Amino acid sequence: MSGHSMGVSFLSLYDRYQSTKTVDVSDVTTLFNLATLASECTTLRSQLTDVSYYVDFANGLITGSQQRITRRTADNVINSLLGLDFSIITDAVKINAIPDSASSVTNALVLLIELLSQ
Repeated sequence: MSGHSMGVSFLSLYDRYQSTKTVDVSDVTTLFNLATLASECTTLRSQLTDVSYYVDFANGLITGSQQRITRRTADNVINSLLGLDFSIITDAVKINAIPDSASSVTNALVLLIELLSQ
């Protein structure tokens, strides 16, 4: 199901942030989840004009997040994630070095997670 992987990865990042209050980009699981979010965003961007795909994607996101992301918040989550420049992290993973600029992505994720926590 489209969007399901994004929901699962977002939920994993959400749960870890709730327990540690950080997005640790040196952690392999975190990097995997960020890579999944990046990949899902790339896929969605290529299908943005297809309304039925978007609806299916949003439903998959909700299901994958175990309903932590709701129908009410799905559009905001999707738009926020589409607005992130994941290339900073994906490029860094390729050379095995996470730059300080990765904090822009992690800070945006933290803000999004905190908004969903309210």
